[in-house]
Amino acid sequence: MLIDTGLYRDDGEYILQYPGANEIDRINYLVVSHNDAGYIGGTAAVIDNDELGQ
Repeated sequence: MLIDTGLYRDDGEYILQYPGANEIDRINYLVVSHNDAGYIGGTAAVIDNDELGQ
């Protein structure tokens, strides 16, 4: 489970490094706590990343 995806300025770069560095190959649930720039930055990148889902 991934809760929130970081700052809008990161555009997912930072959040997408974490799974690979920690032997995580799948995210079963993605929770965005609220629509604020500090919490939703990497959401699109996580959803579009083919290596983390399906």
